[in-house]
Order: sequence, then structure tokens, then C-alpha cells
Amino acid sequence: MVYDIEKLTQMTEAARYGFCEASISWLLTDSRSLCFPTETLFFALKGKRNDGHNYIKELYARGVRNFVVSTMPDNLENYPDSNFLLVPDTL
Repeated sequence: MVYDIEKLTQMTEAARYGFCEASISWLLTDSRSLCFPTETLFFALKGKRNDGHNYIKELYARGVRNFVVSTMPDNLENYPDSNFLLVPDTL
């Protein structure tokens, strides 16, 4: 199933930063499993041993442009053509 980034913003009740068009067909929580970066929405999950927010820079370099975060990255200007969906809890 494919969702428009605007629909996903509404579904998650997120504050959206970035207004790039995107169609999402893959949800990603583990950066090692990336297959289709342009169609992926990465959920930056925080756990006891790891924090998905630490992988945003790497995933951006690999082509991912859509992220669900609970904290915004520093230097947002380093992520042009991206969408960040800010939510209280990414889980």
C-alpha cells in the first residue's frame, strides 16, 4: 500500500517540517534493513541501548528523505528536500 506523506502526517498527528512531495510504501525501524530509500519512512525509535535518531544522518546519506522523530535534528538545513514528522513518541 502506498501513502502520501501528507496523509501520514495526518494519521500520526505529527507536526511536519519540510514540504517535499513523497509517496511512502515502506516503513523502517532498523537502518540495516534499508532497501528502497526514496519510498521509505524511517521511525527513529528510542530504546534502552540505542536511539534511532543517531542514524538519521547516515540514512539521509543513503537516500532516505522521510523521518518520524521525537526530537528534531540539529542543523535542519543539512537535510534539504526532507520531511520530518515530529511526534511525542515515535513508538
